[in-house]
Amino acid sequence: MRDAQGERRYPYDQLERLRVIKRLLDAGHRPGRVVALDVDELDRLSLATGVQALPRSAAHASTTGPDVAAMLACIERHDIEMLRHQMARTLSRVGLGCFVLDIVAPLNLRVGEAWMHGGLAVFSEHLYTESVQVVLRNALHHLPPPDASGRGCCSAPCPASPMVWAC
Repeated sequence: MRDAQGERRYPYDQLERLRVIKRLLDAGHRPGRVVALDVDELDRLSLATGVQALPRSAAHASTTGPDVAAMLACIERHDIEMLRHQMARTLSRVGLGCFVLDIVAPLNLRVGEAWMHGGLAVFSEHLYTESVQVVLRNALHHLPPPDASGRGCCSAPCPASPMVWAC
């Protein structure tokens, strides 16, 4: 589809599919093999090769968890103080690495979708972005200095994301 200015517009499911294809191409798969696959086959190939596939729209509510849902509700109510409080509390509970991967990343996706579909105004998205920056800057400021190994306070991988070290 095209908008009034002639720019292409894609439904979310097509954008999601294109993002998965791009990740697979970036991982070295050949376009001739990947582009013709349907969504289920793309998901299987993503899992088999360790390429992170994006969650499907219908599954978003079940994949983001109660922390993300509560924070999204704060954004929708414009309750930025409660949003920052919930973010800080969750950050202290799960650690910085898990907070970024398991909370901020899915919340960014949900906020972007809500904005794209008209559920959030631009100022709400800006207040959310500023809140994330404030919470993350505060967390980074309070990290202890690195030890001799260069890892800082990290001693074990984040249980949810083994590639990220939890503090």
